[in-house]
Amino acid sequence: MRAGLGRRNFSLRKSGKSLIIKLQMILGNFIRWIKAIVLWISEPRLFWLCILVISISVYCIFWGGVSELKIRIAGMFLQLFGVATVALGLRETRKLFGYPHFFQLTLTWAKRFPKYYLRPITAEVNLTLPAIEMSMSGYTWRPADPNAPIEKRLEAIEANLSDLNARFDQSQQRQDHEIRKTRSQLDEERILRENEDHETRKKLEAAQTGGLRISAVGLVWLSLGIIMSSTSGR
Repeated sequence: MRAGLGRRNFSLRKSGKSLIIKLQMILGNFIRWIKAIVLWISEPRLFWLCILVISISVYCIFWGGVSELKIRIAGMFLQLFGVATVALGLRETRKLFGYPHFFQLTLTWAKRFPKYYLRPITAEVNLTLPAIEMSMSGYTWRPADPNAPIEKRLEAIEANLSDLNARFDQSQQRQDHEIRKTRSQLDEERILRENEDHETRKKLEAAQTGGLRISAVGLVWLSLGIIMSSTSGR
């Protein structure tokens, strides 16, 4: 009987642990699903910003009673917001290509104001010369005496052939080294050019299409502002 009670308690504990594990899995899956929904909703941030600004404008119009002045003021602010999005798009394009902003351009232009008294101009020139690579090579040649014995003449011929073989090997090694060096430089230049082309394409794409969403939001605000300002008095 005690053995039966022990088995029953063991099975109850086992089923309780499995139930807890299932609840933890369900809770974890639910939390993950909620986070995914929040991220999905927050993706079109500009859309929600557009709706928020329009909602605030409508609320301000109807708060305390509708009047022509409120409609005109709300329309004016919507137009200003629309123009601000255009300015923001221009700012992003300027930053993308590294151009100075308006105040920097104005300050630079003001600094170029002509001076009444000319100051002496001093110049300093620094030259950086490229490194010069030099290589030298030499060879020896053993002439064979026509009056020498045949053995001596053969030794001279063998020595000259050995020197020729060594010189040929050195020349081949230098040629292979120059070929590898040239190929390496060409590969580095190709990779650098491809990276620069890729960066240029990314900048052009961002400049052409990066501000479409914010421009669309600005168009909505500007259109509503013009409609509200032009029809409020009718």
